[in-house]
Amino acid sequence: MSEENINENGAGATGEKLKQGYEQLKGQAQKAKARAHESYEQARARAAVYGEGAQEFVDAAGQYVKENPERSTLIAGVTGLGFGLLLGLLIGRKN
Repeated sequence: MSEENINENGAGATGEKLKQGYEQLKGQAQKAKARAHESYEQARARAAVYGEGAQEFVDAAGQYVKENPERSTLIAGVTGLGFGLLLGLLIGRKN
């Protein structure tokens, strides 16, 4: 009978350790979830601020194009030409 008591006590101790380990992991998971939620909310708030700034920039650019259509077309053309030349040089050097 002493072997049965040892097995029961050993199984009980192992079960208790498993339960403690489970509770510890559960607590860590809850903390990680809370940190992730907090990071998500911070990123969301930053994105809202950047989104507002981007919208203001787009509105200002649209207004500039309406007020200066010739100049805007010239700026866009020169910019496109510059990027095209730069891209052509980069691709040409790889070959």
